Amino acid sequence: MRNLVWLRRDLRTRDNPALFTAMQQGATQAIYFITPEQWNSHDCSPAQRSLIKGQLLKLSQQLAELNVPLQIIQCPYFADIPAYLERYVNEQGIQQMLFNHQYEWNEMHCTRQVVKMASSNGIAVNGLHDQCIITPGQLTNGQGGCYKVYSAFKRAFMANFLTLSRETYSLPKPQKKIGLTSDIDALHQFDVEWSWQLLWPAGEDEALDRLDHFLEQT
Repeated sequence: MRNLVWLRRDLRTRDNPALFTAMQQGATQAIYFITPEQWNSHDCSPAQRSLIKGQLLKLSQQLAELNVPLQIIQCPYFADIPAYLERYVNEQGIQQMLFNHQYEWNEMHCTRQVVKMASSNGIAVNGLHDQCIITPGQLTNGQGGCYKVYSAFKRAFMANFLTLSRETYSLPKPQKKIGLTSDIDALHQFDVEWSWQLLWPAGEDEALDRLDHFLEQT
């Protein structure tokens, strides 16, 4: 099966449900969309843009080690992504698209439009969850609704932590080369203020080192 991983905020190779699942199921390639006008409307800071670009540069190297080609495309808004994706999946003969969910309003709307596009083109879709320990919607109150009081939610969370916590995913094993090369030219053309890298260095190894340091200090 020919798989496409639609990367979003999940710019890492470790504990990435969509990437791991795709590589378990067949030949995998990845795509990411730079959306500067959408980021402008969200007041995306120069620091965050710098971090995104740095993360993508690091990720492109890590994906290359896994033989997963990465395509980076720039388009103005989230609303443009479904049309770009439709052309890409048809050109590449994609049979299944996988992604990790985002829960913000515009991001969820984009997800629905992408799923609708994929379904109309006969492409299987697999949306996974990577941002929360327990998948949103699994913890409900006695009436089956969302908790409105934090203390009650916390008690339910702690009581169900071991049974409902999501699986963690290891680093996938490299796949055989699939005859495609990465194209990240759009990333090189996307200008950022690199001075922010001094405060917010990119890379999942850097993030893990900072997490280890935090745990040691607590």
